[in-house]
Amino acid sequence: MTLGIISVTPAYGIATQDVTIEILGQDFNPSSHVRMVTPSDPPVLFPLTGVIYLSPGILHVLVPAGALPIGIYDITVDNGNNVTANLPQVYRADVELIDPYGSQTLPVLQDRVRSRFHDAPNGKPYDLRVGSVISDMVDAPLPEFEILYNRLGRVLKQGFAQYMGGAYLDLRCEEHGVLRKPATYATGIIQTIAPVGTVLPINMTFSTTTQPNVGQPAVRFTSTEIATKIQKAIVGGVVTSATPSTLTDTHLNLVTNEWSGGYVWINAGTAKGQARKILSNTQTTITVNPWDTGILPDVTSGYEFFSGVDIIADLPGSAGNVAAGAVNIMTSRTLFITGITNPVDIGGGFSAESDAQLLSRFLLTVRSPSSGGNVADYKRWAREAPNTSIGDVSVVPLWQGNGTVQVVIMNADGTIPNTATINAVQQFIDPNAAGMGGGVAPIGAKVTVQAAATVAVDVSVKLFITPGYNATSVINEVAAAISNYLFELAVGDDVIFTQVQHEILYDPAEPAYYRAGVQDYDILSAGYGIKLSSSGTWTQANIVIPGNQTVIPGTITVTT
Repeated sequence: MTLGIISVTPAYGIATQDVTIEILGQDFNPSSHVRMVTPSDPPVLFPLTGVIYLSPGILHVLVPAGALPIGIYDITVDNGNNVTANLPQVYRADVELIDPYGSQTLPVLQDRVRSRFHDAPNGKPYDLRVGSVISDMVDAPLPEFEILYNRLGRVLKQGFAQYMGGAYLDLRCEEHGVLRKPATYATGIIQTIAPVGTVLPINMTFSTTTQPNVGQPAVRFTSTEIATKIQKAIVGGVVTSATPSTLTDTHLNLVTNEWSGGYVWINAGTAKGQARKILSNTQTTITVNPWDTGILPDVTSGYEFFSGVDIIADLPGSAGNVAAGAVNIMTSRTLFITGITNPVDIGGGFSAESDAQLLSRFLLTVRSPSSGGNVADYKRWAREAPNTSIGDVSVVPLWQGNGTVQVVIMNADGTIPNTATINAVQQFIDPNAAGMGGGVAPIGAKVTVQAAATVAVDVSVKLFITPGYNATSVINEVAAAISNYLFELAVGDDVIFTQVQHEILYDPAEPAYYRAGVQDYDILSAGYGIKLSSSGTWTQANIVIPGNQTVIPGTITVTT
């Protein structure tokens, strides 16, 4: 069994209070360690020591008051020997919501009930000392009432989607037609190496190589072919011409449909790295599923026809996404096949939508009702595209004149979308950018979906630590706050210098919202400030970010 995390509840916690979370998953052990991790680059780690092992599928973990800055965190379970599992953006440390029942503690309840006892029927006061009959009668049920008041406070918070998680958040979102995106399975192509004429049976299975030294388990795949195939000799050549769904080589002399069900791989020149299943062929032309939008093979492109099978990962989620060449083991017994590989990346596997991602889509839906094609609509449509996990979205109206819209996207985990994701969003909003109303976009709107380009921003600051505070802890807090600020900037958002200064000193967990561990700081002297990672010049001014770019944290240097 492979170590994995399924869910974390609750999905939020008050940063100034102790919170016990429950982690559900598989293959936990009594020595499992848990840490919170900022979704930034570089990440900042917050190890948690109060881990209670209940079973291979359940851990209870104490998040101590003040242990986490305000923000959203990944959770990592570490079984040692580099065997880890991570679930992204599943826990949020937040400020307290006003709780009208928070003051109803056991001492308060005891005092209030005792105050109701007046003189006994004989005119003498009741004996309310600890250990007396009346005292025992009062004290016995009151702990249960304290629990009830605590639960009333929790029920109140469940009236707000921002404080929901898990099944409760699902139910709230479903009221507005927003459904959590399920995990998807990675899919790809396997090329088989075998003598010509070898039968390729159904249900073949494959695997990557286990890497125990780095805690990387094998990823397993199964063929999805519903009929046997026959191994053919590899055919190669150079493209004469291509259309969005064909490739022609006038030097070919093929039998009609002899390569139907086979594959073509562009191994050189324009469109290098694309591989497609062949749907049919004539003497000189093959028909395939559409090439990547705007990237067609041309006369510079070399190609190769090969035999193989379609595959799907055995388990859903992003773990099934592996690089070209990673699948190199056949785990089923098949005669005469001497080798296998995946010539291109295997992708399309996404983890189930996290609470934070679902909440973000829900809030966008209820705060920005559909208006038939405004900016908010395009942002929502991009995030709704099936088999994707889209985070930030930037919309550029009229980017190439009247009737054109540019939609710039990022994955929810902060990574750059691949071609398959871009195509999925494109087809969902406006197939082929035709403006014909074939997707959710209105007729006449020619929409072009593109991935955001990342731009790294470095920050350098010197801290003067307040006496009595742990310098390492304060440095980690400041670095995490700055990284979170940069990471949470949307596509096209500028980096505001004064906001970086604000993050150095702001701590919502402190009574005065001031980071008491920082006595002073220097970000104005030479060698300090902010800058693009590609630039050698530090600045104390805002950094302007174009609408098709997004900021990622570069090198965050915090010294004393």
